[in-house]
Amino acid sequence: AESAVNYIYDAINYIEYSRSIVFLGDMNTDDMEPKGDAAAANKELDGWKINNFKTNTTLGNFYKSSYITINRANAVIKKVPGMNIDEGRRNRFLGEAYFMRAYSYFNLARNFGCVPVHTTPVETLEDTAVPAAESLDAMWKLVIEDFKTAGTLLPFFAAPETGRADRAAAYGMLAKAYLYIASAKEHGVPQYAAMSHDVDEYYAEAVKYAGLVVDNPEQTVFRFDDNLLDIYDVEQPTGPEHIFIMPIDRSGTQEGNYSKLPLLFLPSNNSVPFYIRYGNGDLQRANGNGWGVFLCNDEFVETQFSTTDKRRTELIHRDIYDASGNPIVPNQVKGYFSSKYVDPDFIGERTSARPYLIRFSDIALVYAEAAGPEAGLAYVNRIRERAGVTPLPSG
Repeated sequence: AESAVNYIYDAINYIEYSRSIVFLGDMNTDDMEPKGDAAAANKELDGWKINNFKTNTTLGNFYKSSYITINRANAVIKKVPGMNIDEGRRNRFLGEAYFMRAYSYFNLARNFGCVPVHTTPVETLEDTAVPAAESLDAMWKLVIEDFKTAGTLLPFFAAPETGRADRAAAYGMLAKAYLYIASAKEHGVPQYAAMSHDVDEYYAEAVKYAGLVVDNPEQTVFRFDDNLLDIYDVEQPTGPEHIFIMPIDRSGTQEGNYSKLPLLFLPSNNSVPFYIRYGNGDLQRANGNGWGVFLCNDEFVETQFSTTDKRRTELIHRDIYDASGNPIVPNQVKGYFSSKYVDPDFIGERTSARPYLIRFSDIALVYAEAAGPEAGLAYVNRIRERAGVTPLPSG
């Protein structure tokens, strides 16, 4: 049973899936853009204009990996209830399976709308031919019910467990689902506007479940990290922010077990390691063979941050340095780049930079958005203060 659950998690470590999280979640915002000579598929995703699903392998592999995850989860959901094992362990294994099924359908629903729904394992060729959900109401009903089931079966962690999900992860994702649906309907998003739920009721549910993560005496493991840069320290995967994080390590022998994610962000320096300099003068070693695929939008960087904002001064860079702190000239950097994914102890292209799937700050902001300014302001200001930004006034 435990091996089967590990096998579910294994699918999201696929190279195409872990990278797609950034391609689908960040690149098509106004914050980030692909480099000028990026592949056509990247530019399609940046503009959210897909010409051919089959030729856009990033999107296709994300879709495929999601269904591999779902099928493995369905096998656990089918087989484990009949196994003669400790009840507590059985509940946890089933809870993780329901969580991962819901997590996959959540991402599929956000990116594709109504998709084929499998709730049992594919064991014959005929099993592959299932219809898509008949409506967004039906699609999201499955996601919500699975996250609720996971929340009842899973415990709250007593200590962090890298790469695994607990009740905080289930309730955090449940809050995100309620918020996403409510906001989409309130703002008239096509198809979502026709959903049957009550917007205010769903906002209230988002507040309820996010509150069970960010303000709950039973949940004692996850909280705000006091130091902004510690969140992105590859040596702190069990930091208090990381509700759900991929278990990737540079000691792995195949990509997927280790990560090349920093190379997507970092610029090239002719394969010679360089250093990033932080506000206090500290230097951090970085790969010099980056691909520079993702660039921070110039206008976003130069107009949207105060001069004291550590999210700008510490996490977004344009200059690179040698080991003595001298600027490297000529500088091959094509634009602003993010230093959230850096592993100073990289081994060639192998790093321990793990994608952050659910963070405490993320769920705190879900609470704030759903609750509104009166109840949510404290969470927004906690994040602003950590970044060195003036708190927002009441109202």
